[in-house]
Amino acid sequence: MCAYQAYCGADPVRNYLESSNIIHNMNGTQFCDKNKYIFDYLYALMLTEACNCLCLICPQPPKKHDPVLYSAALKVLDLIKNKDIENICITSGEPTVIDGFSHILGRCNVEHPDANVSILTNAKRFTNIDFTKKDCRCINKKKLFCISIHSDIYSTHDKIVASRGSLKSAQSGIYNLAKYNADIEIRHVITRLNYNRLHEFAEHMYRYFPFCAHYVFMSIGLHELADKNRDMVYIDPYEYKDMLRKAVISMRVKGFLVSIYNTSSLPST
Repeated sequence: MCAYQAYCGADPVRNYLESSNIIHNMNGTQFCDKNKYIFDYLYALMLTEACNCLCLICPQPPKKHDPVLYSAALKVLDLIKNKDIENICITSGEPTVIDGFSHILGRCNVEHPDANVSILTNAKRFTNIDFTKKDCRCINKKKLFCISIHSDIYSTHDKIVASRGSLKSAQSGIYNLAKYNADIEIRHVITRLNYNRLHEFAEHMYRYFPFCAHYVFMSIGLHELADKNRDMVYIDPYEYKDMLRKAVISMRVKGFLVSIYNTSSLPST
């Protein structure tokens, strides 16, 4: 059964126009297929809502750690044990701030060695070399650390995450992860505070982080704190399309794997 079937009849006006019936299951579409695929093959483990930053663009504001979330993640792993799982995402406020992070990562590696595991993190905890070494001991090349870097300028990055010293810590964490051969993805969310340095950011990646596996430019989603701070942070992708194109081309010609996410309103070029 489709996990989204309950929503098919949620728009009676549209249903009546399409089928002369206010209760109607919509025909399958590419959108349906994509979401069913995600539902079937991607498992997201939410470990905590606690975080060591308070980002202006955060779609999920930090809260005090609730152990129930960690217990639920363990139960999910129990349920999918010995099953063929393609993708697992370890997410949170910041997953590394709780003691059980290493245990979850270790279980993912042992129980699902062939799964693609994405770890969404700000990398600040990885400034501790012992912590990094312990976690990198239990990973293989299908584990990807997805790290948000918001600027090549310390003050800009730290302003966006509302935590002084965060860019310095994140960059140190990236280098420590690289020492232990971890695969790293750099994520750059484009806001009104950083859009005018896209090319400089690309050059910063080339000069200081050319060893990463993947680089992503993302437009901002207006949820929670991002919506609250929209006057400060929001910018339409159309305003920076030329700068983004220049940044992406400059990285691709250097051999970098670059992607653009969440910019469907961007005109094709």
